[in-house]
Amino acid sequence: MLSKALSRMGTGAARHPWRVIAAWLLAAIAAVAATAEAGEGIEAARGYARRGAFDAALDRDLAACFGPDHSLLARVLAIEEAARLGLAVALGPRLLLGAELSEASGIPAIRAVDADDPVRFGPLADSLLLVGDEVRLARRDSLVSDAVESSISFPYARLAAGYTVPLAVPADLIERRWTLMLCAEIAGNLRGALDRLVDHLGHRMQFGTSLGQLQALRHRVSEAKVDVESVSWLTRYAACADDSPEALLDAAAQADEMAGRLITELTQLAGARGFVLEFGLQVWTMRAFGLRAELIGRLRAGADSYRGRIGKQAV
Repeated sequence: MLSKALSRMGTGAARHPWRVIAAWLLAAIAAVAATAEAGEGIEAARGYARRGAFDAALDRDLAACFGPDHSLLARVLAIEEAARLGLAVALGPRLLLGAELSEASGIPAIRAVDADDPVRFGPLADSLLLVGDEVRLARRDSLVSDAVESSISFPYARLAAGYTVPLAVPADLIERRWTLMLCAEIAGNLRGALDRLVDHLGHRMQFGTSLGQLQALRHRVSEAKVDVESVSWLTRYAACADDSPEALLDAAAQADEMAGRLITELTQLAGARGFVLEFGLQVWTMRAFGLRAELIGRLRAGADSYRGRIGKQAV
């Protein structure tokens, strides 16, 4: 009986993959939101991001809810939802980088071996992954951290690694996870920014009505919604089709293009940069800006090298 039930479930999932995605999406949203509410509440959790702080307690609680036993899609959806809610946590590095490496406990930071850029979550990193022809790991006690001031709502630091050890994990796998992580976080931050803007336009009164009732703005918001959805669904498809380099390249290209367009578009729809400070839109748009810069860094770190590793089956 059990084998027949499992067989029917597997057949149903194969025939209706989007139902499976929808189920995972609802589960991820429920888990992330419930964990945030069980702590100080979502609004209090968002306050950490607005202050440029880090919610260490919520980060640990969320990390305990997800792990390598969850599917890649489930972890991507959780990362996207945490970004949409504007939580000050390092769920992306934990679930997509740390989950692949038993050696990298806690919060792993990552950068290319030949780069010297500020590293996201550098001040909090328990380890540093250096990605080149191979992946090398530097633990916290061998790291020299120099914090960098930033308005992007992420903690940054330049990290110098002393003693490093090689890891057996393939470099192309870590690069794929790195890129997928950035796409998921960009998707979540763009969705969160749009949600925040729509709420603002619905409550901001001007010319005797709410701004959300103005047709010109509604058309532009609708177009922005389509753009946000395109990033989300291409990223989710890339998580489902983990063996397809083309899917990941499509998601990365769309995340890059849409983030570049929507950061400006959503700020303009809010009225101007000064207005976004009234309702906190900058938390999401500035994060998307920083994530896009990191993604572009990956895409530009030698197009031949990038395509040779991540998209070698596509070219």
